[in-house]
Amino acid sequence: MKAGKIFLNLIAPVLLIGIIVIVLIGSFQNKAPVQEGSSFSETQIDTSEWITYRNEEYGFEFKYPKIYEEVKGCMLRKKGDKIFLGNRILIEIIESQGLTLEEYVDKFIQTFDPELGDTIEFKKRSAIAGISGIIVGYRIGHIGRYGETAFLLWGGKVYKFSSLAGIPCIQGTIEIATLRQIISTFKFYK
Repeated sequence: MKAGKIFLNLIAPVLLIGIIVIVLIGSFQNKAPVQEGSSFSETQIDTSEWITYRNEEYGFEFKYPKIYEEVKGCMLRKKGDKIFLGNRILIEIIESQGLTLEEYVDKFIQTFDPELGDTIEFKKRSAIAGISGIIVGYRIGHIGRYGETAFLLWGGKVYKFSSLAGIPCIQGTIEIATLRQIISTFKFYK
């Protein structure tokens, strides 16, 4: 009986506290980075009223909010193999130079300078157009801004989708969140 009381009075509470601490530590480690003024919600929105951009040269398309065409200076602009939308969204098509997707992303990450306060917040695999891609979240130290870049390798080309937090082209929008929605509509049709 004494052993049972010792267990209930001493060991059981210690075990319970240990379990609680392990659960709390695990929940903090798995949290996504907090983005300035935005949430990391993966909820899908209705894109039926969005405009479809179609690129005949590379055989892909994606949708983007119609409001970007209604506000001067925010419209979709194409310059060479770069597509700009608003102030903060850039889509680039780049030769992979024989690199794998992982090698290309690692080369991108090497451009960050920890001495300037640059940090990589996360690097994770994610499907883009049904193809395995990589998304990198980062913070630019000298300006303190959060950004995300998603990478997809297809047909010897790297498709790079980027946005950096800052003043949006359209009041009330968060262009990183818009980029995530654009990526969710991206697809190859050839």
